Order: sequence, then C-alpha cells, then structure tokens
Amino acid sequence: MKRIFILKSNSACLDNINVRSPASSGRFDVVLDFVLECLFDRYGPRDDVTVMAVLDGCSPTKIIEVSSSTVKYKIESESEILDLILKSQVVVKEESFEKLLCRLRREGYVIMCLHEQGTPLRSLNPRELLHEKIAFVIGDQDGFTSRDEQILHKTNVKFISIGPVSYLSWFCCVYMNYVLDMYCRDYGY
Repeated sequence: MKRIFILKSNSACLDNINVRSPASSGRFDVVLDFVLECLFDRYGPRDDVTVMAVLDGCSPTKIIEVSSSTVKYKIESESEILDLILKSQVVVKEESFEKLLCRLRREGYVIMCLHEQGTPLRSLNPRELLHEKIAFVIGDQDGFTSRDEQILHKTNVKFISIGPVSYLSWFCCVYMNYVLDMYCRDYGY
C-alpha cells in the first residue's frame, strides 16, 4: 500500500528559512514535525510513505516531497529534517495545490481530506481505506482556507473526520498510520 500524506500550509515557505527558529519562518516547524511523524515509526523509516508539503507561503507555490524510500536511517529531530531539506535531498517542485490533487487522481490515488466536519472514520467500512494508493490531505495550524475547501470539493476529495475537534497535523498522520497498519494487519492487506 502506497500512502501519501499532504500538508497544506498557507504560511510556510522554503525561502529565507531561519534555521535557528523555523517557527518564525511561516511556521515551518509545523512542516518539519509533520514530515518527521509521517515518515517514521519507532523502528525507523516506514515502508511506502511519501510526505508532501504544499507551501503556499511561497510565490509561486512550492511542494516539498520526501519519500521513506530515500531516507535510510531514523531521523529524530526537526533540525535533521531541515538539514535534509536544505541540502536538496528531497524533491522540490513548483506546482499548485489543485494541480497536485489532479495529478494524484490521474496516478490512481484515492484522496481523502481529514476535516472536523467530514464523515466520521468509525462509520466507514475499513475496506474504504484499504487501497493500493491512498492520499490524505491535512491542514496546517490555521486549517484550510475557503479557497482550499473549494479546490478539495472541485477535485471530489472525500472528507473524513477522526474527531469533532482540530488536532495537530502531525497527530493526524500518526493516527491514520496506526489505523491503516491495524486494518492492513486485520484484513491481510
């Protein structure tokens, strides 16, 4: 199963990152925590996980893409992830949020958005989450803008919810990895 976790950040940008304080660079710390928690479990890099951070704080929009297959050892801190990004050991593209979603659809991904007002996860049949290719879109510390939500609806992304309150983006990916791992084990996927 190939999993993609997409963080939609409306403030973060790669340009002029303050390496001593990523939080002061459009909350780039949120991006770093997200990448860290999506890619690794307690043993090391996860299998078949890709993280994409849509950086709408940049003009034009940039997307950072990090795949677990390119990380050969466990990274344990924001500074190590930032070092990986700054040394160009990740893919950086200029692509809009909408084009990214359309491209993933063409590549055969089922795309779901984690949103407080989505369909409760517990009401879904587990098999709805067991796809060969699945992507989850998660908002940053400020959530989705109305334009983001228009794009998500326009591209027919299914909205699901892990609860009625806003959770930290990194927690959402940890929780979804746990759920998917459990379903894969239970259903022999």
